[in-house]
Amino acid sequence: MTRKFFPAMDILNADCLREIIIHLSLQDQIALLQVNRYLQQIVQSLWITKYKHNSINFVEKSLKDEDLERFFKTIKDFAESFELRFLDEQKYKLLKKFTYPQIKTVRLTIHPCFIRDEDIKDFHLMFPNLRVFSPHGNLTGRYLDLWPNLTELNLSYCYKLELSYFHSIMRSLHLEHLELNMFPMSKQCEQLDLKEANLENLKYLRLNTYELYYFLVKPMPKLQHLYITNQYNPRQLFDVILSVWRARDIRKLETNVKNVLANCLEMRMNVEELCIINDDNVLPQNVIRSLHLLDDLRVLRFKSCDLTTINIAELLRSIPQIDEISLESCRLPAQLKLNAVELGEERSKLLRLNFWQNIGRRLRNSPEREYRQNTPQSVDVIIKGEHSFFEFTEIPGVDLYFEPLYIQFR
Repeated sequence: MTRKFFPAMDILNADCLREIIIHLSLQDQIALLQVNRYLQQIVQSLWITKYKHNSINFVEKSLKDEDLERFFKTIKDFAESFELRFLDEQKYKLLKKFTYPQIKTVRLTIHPCFIRDEDIKDFHLMFPNLRVFSPHGNLTGRYLDLWPNLTELNLSYCYKLELSYFHSIMRSLHLEHLELNMFPMSKQCEQLDLKEANLENLKYLRLNTYELYYFLVKPMPKLQHLYITNQYNPRQLFDVILSVWRARDIRKLETNVKNVLANCLEMRMNVEELCIINDDNVLPQNVIRSLHLLDDLRVLRFKSCDLTTINIAELLRSIPQIDEISLESCRLPAQLKLNAVELGEERSKLLRLNFWQNIGRRLRNSPEREYRQNTPQSVDVIIKGEHSFFEFTEIPGVDLYFEPLYIQFR
């Protein structure tokens, strides 16, 4: 196929061709790579931006093998990241035909179980400058320390992870981001030894409570984000955490564990932001009346909680130090009445009540018998008056992590 078969293209400049090509499918664009060098250069100029960061679902992108190989060959010199879903052995063979010197991030999702330890050496040849790696497969952890500049590593899907190789990784690399959750309470976990590990650069740590205890043997001065992946005794865990960090070092708590709010009050964990998720327990009145003790609390969020017995107006009045209360996808009384003047008159700064996709509970009577039935209903909000220090908003909350416990440090 040569250019003479497309006489109309001869009168189009490069900008016009780009505008046309950008609307073509990936398969059609790959076909244009084979027409002539002129069209090849135009397609490549578009791909340098579009395919610098690649999220590829091999089920959705059903390219022929020869087309996929041309795609990899074209982007190999400028691609910077890969997220590969449903990678199979045949696609993997095509991928490893090339070296990708600019790639810094590789994430494998929807696990390719065929990947073994020996394949990690191939990954090192393909991606010599890797800094972020999330491997999936029957991996023991062997060879994962081949990249001296690796700063982020997710080991959660290395299904045969062995302690000896994990120890080698932690001694060799200076990680900033680590996801583990691979060693439950077992004899293997009891042999976890991190006394010689490099923990000083860790900023992000995701693991279970059993693993956490072993990480606390050395200081982690730069840690900002801690995720606990399993249910736990909050009082016991907070005791452990507060033996390492001061209460004022903890800026934010997000949790779906029951009664954490009461624990925060009892232990004076003076957080700035507190997010309670999926709690169907009744919030005790003494807890509401004690919220003013958290002097630094500025944002209180309830996500998917049952607040049908809570007096929202009293909750708003009981914490004068707060800037925002957000109720998101919660169960509330069918009607909520608020007096903006009363809520704002004793304040010296703005209080915002955010309200997003909440539902109410109503009682329904049947002629045959009386019963209580939960029926999703929108909540009627009635606000009386206006005040410059009270604001009502209806906006989605920021994304949550939905781990049993998330801690953000100052």
